[in-house]
Amino acid sequence: MGRPRDPALDGAILDAAQALLEEAGCSGFTMEGVASRAGTGKQTLYRRWPSRGELLIDLYYRDAMPAPALDGPLAEALDGFLELNLQRLYRPWHQSLLRSLAVAAQEDAALKQVMLARITHPRLALGREIFLRAEAAGEVPPDLDVEMILEGAIGAIWFHLLFATAPITPALKPRLLRAMLAQARG
Repeated sequence: MGRPRDPALDGAILDAAQALLEEAGCSGFTMEGVASRAGTGKQTLYRRWPSRGELLIDLYYRDAMPAPALDGPLAEALDGFLELNLQRLYRPWHQSLLRSLAVAAQEDAALKQVMLARITHPRLALGREIFLRAEAAGEVPPDLDVEMILEGAIGAIWFHLLFATAPITPALKPRLLRAMLAQARG
């Protein structure tokens, strides 16, 4: 098994990764650059993060955020779902990082797979669970196009992240919630 990971080294590596990302952007972000900046070997870095994408996603998730409630009636659960998807994006640094990741993933298939596996697919699965519970509770019809509702909400977040001129703020959440509930209740 080897020695347990040193949390202080993990923090130093993440600090170095954040500094490099802020300085060089996503296109100039390399594992070699992070290892050099952190004063560690590439082998040590790759043992912790097998790919550039894994490290970037861990950097995105680095700050602990409160876990919103995802149970209860549909409106409350969807409010929590939207908060989960938006809460990091209220911070400009996280907006910039996710925007950079999305752009880089268009040309980096490995990064795209990591983003899908660690961000997109788990979030969509949570949304599906919410709608399954709502269907079981009789809050939504069984033939509801859940995928379209979820894709519409997530797509709206991505639109605001990539193309809107103003940063994402908490004011976006109630607008998205109203749209999702309107679609769900037909």
